[in-house]
Amino acid sequence: LPNALPFKSGVRSNIAAVRKMMCHWGYYWEDARAIIDIIDAGGEEVRSIRNLYALALNLTMSQHVAISSAGAAYSYTRARKEWLQLVPALFSVASKDTRMVLAYLSSDLLTGHAVAGSMREVPGLHDKRRFKIYVYIVKHDQVVAAVDAENSGLADAILVDAHAAEMSELAQWINDAGTHVVIDCNGQTGRESLPALAMRPAALHVHYLGFPSTIGASYIDHIIGDPIVSPPELVGYYTEKLLLLPTTFQVTSHKTRQSHPFADGRTSPLPPMRTVGYVEGEEDLRLYHGFPAAGPTLCNWNQHFKLDPEFFGVWARIIKQVPNSTLIMLRYPEESEPHLRYAARQMGLTGDQLRFLPKASLTEHLQRTSFCDLFLDNREYNSGTTCTDSLWAGVPTITMPRMKHAGRHAVSMIRAVGGTAQILQPRNEDEYEEYAVRLLLKPNTWKRVHSDIVA
Repeated sequence: LPNALPFKSGVRSNIAAVRKMMCHWGYYWEDARAIIDIIDAGGEEVRSIRNLYALALNLTMSQHVAISSAGAAYSYTRARKEWLQLVPALFSVASKDTRMVLAYLSSDLLTGHAVAGSMREVPGLHDKRRFKIYVYIVKHDQVVAAVDAENSGLADAILVDAHAAEMSELAQWINDAGTHVVIDCNGQTGRESLPALAMRPAALHVHYLGFPSTIGASYIDHIIGDPIVSPPELVGYYTEKLLLLPTTFQVTSHKTRQSHPFADGRTSPLPPMRTVGYVEGEEDLRLYHGFPAAGPTLCNWNQHFKLDPEFFGVWARIIKQVPNSTLIMLRYPEESEPHLRYAARQMGLTGDQLRFLPKASLTEHLQRTSFCDLFLDNREYNSGTTCTDSLWAGVPTITMPRMKHAGRHAVSMIRAVGGTAQILQPRNEDEYEEYAVRLLLKPNTWKRVHSDIVA
């Protein structure tokens, strides 16, 4: 669409988000400038910006807070419209149960979403003698999955189908259960239930994992992080109080996620590794999964809205310096593939150096990840669960820390690994390129890093 059309900014920001999702980079910088102009102008139009997509832009911390605060304020406005529908009104409910009542609120916990992969085991880890656990299902496809609660890892939790509930109903249910703490795992991801939380249905509201930034809401009391993603010097850019875990904030549930053995009989994704670009006995499996038969393989499994043309150029330079190397990506979404192929050609890559694979089951995803030699992380919006998947599969993951929470995800996990994995934290684009090439061209260096990851 022509960039000069006199769109209202609400429409303009949505068009920018769609272009970003499809990697239609011809207007990338103009779209980014338009988003910044909307933020700087202030007013109601700021809430039209898709917050999740904005995290993948190079914005200031104050600009990210402005977007979150505008969205949270809109959720509060929605909540007030339903407030009078609450009969009886919300009040402090004295539970007959002596246990603490926790409520997990998520649209993804029973789906194939990355949050589910990370969080699936967590509700079941609470001591059921001390805690009573509710999981509120706020998305339709979770309702089907909930039928198999035993295998979902949530057998000890009370599952509540809230996918069709009004926000006032959801708030009432949480309140009537005598909930002490709500753990929100959505935030401002586009599927949020923030209006229900704006009605204050529980004594304490905590956000965890789903949205890597401040929620910008006075009705979210705490956000869980760690000293890397939420360093003390950035406390002023959170509207919540920080609860910091000592190592990494990222939880993972690979035991539940990996419930079936691999196709070749292994129960671990780690094959016998000899050197970069070669795994003993894997040739047939590489071809089966769509990989080249040999040569160093780099990967990135993220949604394409997290990419940007400048950093994609860094990846292209890395590939051109490593003979016979290939970059593997997901078709996520499929519509962005031709745009990325065009960008790759413009940067000097051939068709065989960039391959796209369909989304896969977790078992297949982990297996094909283990065939890769290096995971290339995004710049502005880091990998979360996809980083833990890569590290768990023994694949070095290189990331460049930024200022914001979303740009420090992977660093948090890599520092938790420790050892020579520290080489995976370059400070700028030049170091990112240098470190990646060094790992791929010097097998002994790669082996040391790999050994620390799998230790």
